[in-house]
Amino acid sequence: MRVLLVMLLVACSSRSPEVPLTGHSAPHKPQGPAPTVGFSNANFDTTGLPAIARSRDLVVLAISDNDSARGNPNLRLELRDRRDKLVETIAVMSASEFETLVPDAFRPGPLLESRIRTANKKLATLHADYDLIVMQEYGVANTIGRDTPIEGDGLSVTFFDDNVLRVRRGDQTLITADGSAWLAPKGQRCAQCPVCENPPYLTGMYKAATIDAVVVRIAYQGNDTCWEPPDQLHVVTW
Repeated sequence: MRVLLVMLLVACSSRSPEVPLTGHSAPHKPQGPAPTVGFSNANFDTTGLPAIARSRDLVVLAISDNDSARGNPNLRLELRDRRDKLVETIAVMSASEFETLVPDAFRPGPLLESRIRTANKKLATLHADYDLIVMQEYGVANTIGRDTPIEGDGLSVTFFDDNVLRVRRGDQTLITADGSAWLAPKGQRCAQCPVCENPPYLTGMYKAATIDAVVVRIAYQGNDTCWEPPDQLHVVTW
């Protein structure tokens, strides 16, 4: 009996310890409706975008590129993390698809309607998971001068000639970001064209109250031979 007891004790002591269960806390109940995408009168309508997760872990951007002379509407949704890294792209319509997806040039055709439903379903899921908060837009009438700050929600945001984005509150600098990678590449648009330079400037800032993050819109100057590249949106958190 004594030997049997010792054997049982040894067997029990050699058993691997149980791994504790790791729970997943329920997400914060979403406040307000989810962002949406729509299309009417030959153009896209977005509601509630850009939007940021209450945790700052995710930002949802609605991006439309300028389409040079054609000016065709286009839209894609980009999901970025707090470091501005692209996580996922949701393609809704490219400029080259306009004639196919909008046959009468005004109303969405069946395929575009399907893509819009898919995008809205994804936005609803993201809102349920992340509690997306609408980011308010701030800007000024003319920001082509790079010394012009954009102010809103107690912040002052600048993008000077040193290509450093600065976010300040009063005399305190909250964050700086190197925007060198945001510059438009120099080059010729055609064999006989001059070498193009498209100076950047800060044209917009988006901010949600109580959330330590901004989305900035960088635009570019251009002319008839050196047309403007598409605006860029970037996420900056602190």
